[in-house]
Amino acid sequence: MGVNRYKKHLVVFVEDKPYSDILNGVQLVHDINIDVKNPCGGWSKVFDQFKKNQKILDQFKDAYILLLIDFDDKKGDTQSSFEARKNKFNQLIEDKYKVVHLKLVDKSSKV
Repeated sequence: MGVNRYKKHLVVFVEDKPYSDILNGVQLVHDINIDVKNPCGGWSKVFDQFKKNQKILDQFKDAYILLLIDFDDKKGDTQSSFEARKNKFNQLIEDKYKVVHLKLVDKSSKV
């Protein structure tokens, strides 16, 4: 079943297939309005897909985008790997979009 783009929905660009499988399972079980794109096959390709699809945020007011990448680099320097991804992301958004950070919320509080 397709995503209703005129309701709140999440578009997810994933690096690897296991993340796609997990999100598709969550979507089926919980009937959530998620559009999980095909795995990109690398973190730089996730950013490439985001760059090509940024117009989604302009076209649909209730759209949100999630970039799901990991840090399983073979080189082993996780900190510099994180910094490289962060810098690339900052270049892509160019102060055009609001970045929402996730935080832990007390279950008793209303969100």
